[in-house]
Amino acid sequence: GNALIDVNNGDHQFQVVVNLLSDTDVDVIGGSELTFENAVNLGNSNLNTPGAGTVFFNNVVTTTGGVVALSSGTIAGSGLIEGNLNNSGGTVAPGNSPGTLTIGGDYLQAEEAGLLIEIAGLDAGTQYDQLVVGGTARLAGQLEILLLDGVELVAGDAFQILSAAAILGEFDTFVFPVLTA
Repeated sequence: GNALIDVNNGDHQFQVVVNLLSDTDVDVIGGSELTFENAVNLGNSNLNTPGAGTVFFNNVVTTTGGVVALSSGTIAGSGLIEGNLNNSGGTVAPGNSPGTLTIGGDYLQAEEAGLLIEIAGLDAGTQYDQLVVGGTARLAGQLEILLLDGVELVAGDAFQILSAAAILGEFDTFVFPVLTA
């Protein structure tokens, strides 16, 4: 089987460079977090996140062929995933409330997956989340927008929450906050 990083309780951090030498499951239990504050080197290995908790990438995830695969839980942070991110059943939540998550390769979001965008103002990356994809974004699943800090939006406010070299498909469902006039 795969190597395992298992978080059964609480919030934990790696402050050092992490080198994965084989396919690895990062299994974080629901309600817990694991933060990679320094680089993660995948090489040709895959990093799988099957747990219901949150994994933060706040630095660079380097790869020479490996993939980050999200099947449950949440991937968040303000880092760079140099390769591909395949979201088959979890939630991608760019930033650290808010911020920008960059994917150098392709982003795949399946029907069972979601993208969560937080908005606290009009400035991209500092007041609202962005997902920046260097390759192709293949979309399906859910887009959820969450308003933070009592922000009040007015007609005409615009947000570029996703940019990519190419976008294929579209979100299937949307969850928007209720706005009052």
